[in-house]
Amino acid sequence: MRRRFKHRIREITGRSRGISMERRLSELRSYVRGWTGYFGLASQLKLFDKLDQWIRRRIRMCYWKQWRRPKR
Repeated sequence: MRRRFKHRIREITGRSRGISMERRLSELRSYVRGWTGYFGLASQLKLFDKLDQWIRRRIRMCYWKQWRRPKR
């Protein structure tokens, strides 16, 4: 379950995907909202905190790659 979730997040936040950040974030938002809605009743708040930190790090990674390249 958790492994599949992380794999899907890695696919969405992959740095080599040639899509805009708005589209990437909308895909991520809808996937995480559905996953949280399904598993949100579980009392594993620490798991959600760790996953939130991990997802935020993945998003920062995408922004860093974007900022590294100058606009042409």
